[in-house]
Amino acid sequence: APGPGRVRNALDGVTVVTACNVWAVGGYADNFRYGQTLIDHWNGTAWRHVPSPNPGGTTRANDLYGVTAVSGTDIWAVGDYANSGDALQPLILHWNGRSWKALAVPRPPQGVGSLYSVAASSPSDVWAVGETCGTCATDDTLTYHWNGSTWSLVTSPSPDEFAALRSVTVIDPTDVWAVGDYFS
Repeated sequence: APGPGRVRNALDGVTVVTACNVWAVGGYADNFRYGQTLIDHWNGTAWRHVPSPNPGGTTRANDLYGVTAVSGTDIWAVGDYANSGDALQPLILHWNGRSWKALAVPRPPQGVGSLYSVAASSPSDVWAVGETCGTCATDDTLTYHWNGSTWSLVTSPSPDEFAALRSVTVIDPTDVWAVGDYFS
């Protein structure tokens, strides 16, 4: 797969639409401090690097960790980016069949957050999970839901300190499973 970074090229998530339509996401860097989102597409013959948004700009961190496909024109990728104060913010990108766009999400409860996994059962039922406050004294789980028009925060359990959700899968809107970890 193409790796545009001079220092780092990492793919962390993959989704398959068909054997000739595969997407992989991650991040790349030309130096040891800042990264850019990395999205590669397999067309059945070769991998191609696809341009993607970097809300943190070129002087801040931008990374993708998870990706899921509803269809060839409805694909979601999640991760994080560093804002102007270097605080990590949740990042959700959407592929509409022509280009990747960053979508606005509600501010995480503790002000910062990262998303590690995304899953969908339909165009109006998409879930993203991760953690809020990766730099605070304690972390809590972070869950977002897409209803077909907007992303909203959903309360999720945080059993103890430093809780995070690492993966999610969706059967239907009332049957969603997520796994992660916490320290007691």
